[in-house]
Formats: sequence, C-alpha cells, structure tokens
Amino acid sequence: MNSIKFFPGFATTNAIWDGLALKTNVDSVIGWSMGCFDAVREKTDKLVLVSGTPKFIKDETFPHGLSKALFRNLERKIQADLDSGLRFFYDLVGINFSARFKKDEILESLDRLKKEDLRPLLPKIDVPVLLIHGDKDRICSVEASKYMAEVIPDARLVVFKGVGHAPFIEQPEKFKKIVEEFLAC
Repeated sequence: MNSIKFFPGFATTNAIWDGLALKTNVDSVIGWSMGCFDAVREKTDKLVLVSGTPKFIKDETFPHGLSKALFRNLERKIQADLDSGLRFFYDLVGINFSARFKKDEILESLDRLKKEDLRPLLPKIDVPVLLIHGDKDRICSVEASKYMAEVIPDARLVVFKGVGHAPFIEQPEKFKKIVEEFLAC
C-alpha cells in the first residue's frame, strides 16, 4: 500500500496537517520546517520538503539561516514563559496552533535547531525531491531551499509568491495540486 508519512515542524504536531488529504501512488515523506530534519533520513520513493533549511541558524558557513539574535530572543521568551514564547513563535510563523508541550521538550527541540546540519546528507539523497517554500517566510529563508535545490541531485523548487512559512495552510489547494502532481509522476 502506498502511503505518505508526515513530519511536522517545531512546536507543532501532526495535527498541523489535518485537512490535507493528499493522494499518492508511491511511498512518500513530507517534512515541514524542522520536520525536514527527520524527513531526509527516511527511506521513501519521493520526498517533499516544505519551508525547510539544512541548518537553522545563520553563521559564517551558512548565510541562509535565522539570525542568532532572533533565535536567542525566541529561546529567552520560551525559557521565561513557555506559552507566551510559543505565541511569539506562532506569530512569526503566521499560524494559529494550539497544543500542549512540556517546556523541556521544547527546549530540547531548540537545542536540536542550534546543532542540526543536514548539508552533508543533501548530495546523498537518491530519490526525487520537491522543495516548496514561501517567498515571505520569516523563519526559514527561501534562500535555504534554493541552496538545497542546488545540492540535492534530483530536486525541484516551487516558490509560492506572497506566502510565509506554512504554504499548505496559506494556499492549501495550490499546495495540494503541486504535491499530488509531483507524487503522480
């Protein structure tokens, strides 16, 4: 049986995908944002990476990440008060999401975002990859997906104009059409 395995982003659950009924005739993996870190490690026939980045924080080796100052601000807000820190994050992302998380789980995820670097894995991906990114994304720069499109051997990038970090929420029908076309061929 062909299936789609979903990986949600930071401070979200698979409920973020609710309402996205996609059809596929191949085994597929879809990762969004931080979920891309897990998605690229899955064995699958086709891979969809949405609003992803191979390295979350900008530094001298990767100019396409989130600024260290914004990341530290997010981290401080979450350490001070989990609920208001998450509201700050959701406002940046442009989503209205509600789930209960433990503070230590969120801090572990933030620590992972500081350390994770997928760049060595990208040239080794041996399945077709669809990258989708909004050009108004304030969390993961569209430049990060452009970078991945250059280094993943069989990758195609689709940029959603006027869209932020969650194209599947902001333009669900367009998102669904593009993903299903990719999964069908």
